[in-house]
Amino acid sequence: TDEVYGGDSLADQPESASMEPTNPYACTKAAAELICKGYMRSFNLPIMISRGNNVYGPHQFPDKLIPKTVCLINANSPAFIHGDGSHTRNFLYVQDAATAFATILHTGSTGEIYNIGSPNMKTNLEVVRDIIRL
Repeated sequence: TDEVYGGDSLADQPESASMEPTNPYACTKAAAELICKGYMRSFNLPIMISRGNNVYGPHQFPDKLIPKTVCLINANSPAFIHGDGSHTRNFLYVQDAATAFATILHTGSTGEIYNIGSPNMKTNLEVVRDIIRL
């Protein structure tokens, strides 16, 4: 996940960037990567790491921004936004993420890290407004 970089997006981060997680949750993701690297080096396991973010799509549990907003709008309830809605995110549709994982699995190299994302940055408020317009 992009959270290991410590910023809002992996858009400007090369895979070689140092991990600088800013909260305990992101630290657990960075730690998991380090554990995988340890197993790769100690036991020669064929590890490839992917760092994606904010995947959305059908049947997603409704605790995330997009499915929660869709559920609220469908129930004729007001949409909910944390803070002022200015937090910026990069969203990736589940099929695009699956295609990226398949590409990494079939053509990637052991020991490499792959960022998965898109250049489409949106604020939470923009995302909710886009959903309302649908």
